[in-house]
Amino acid sequence: EVQVDVLTIDTEGFDPDVLWGAASTLRAVRFLVFEVQQQLAGSAWASTSLQSVVAYLDALGLDCYWAGNDSTLQRITGCWSAAEEAKLHPIVWSNVACVRRGDV
Repeated sequence: EVQVDVLTIDTEGFDPDVLWGAASTLRAVRFLVFEVQQQLAGSAWASTSLQSVVAYLDALGLDCYWAGNDSTLQRITGCWSAAEEAKLHPIVWSNVACVRRGDV
């Protein structure tokens, strides 16, 4: 069975498209990092909610966290809602780190 230890996605606003197209690979990923940039007009993030991406990754067995500039992690899987996202929308450049559930 193939295992991917680390996958980093940085496609300047098109990370959701890459994630949607990578389901089979994501099932083998242990650690994933991607950027959220909802402020980029014309990008996939401009029309994609973080909530939908986190729910998708949750279904693939990944738990996601805000990766703060201050070296902190805040869980968003199971904690993020449409109301929370509306407060911060558009999310301007943030990193999200996800780990395989049960791997740590």
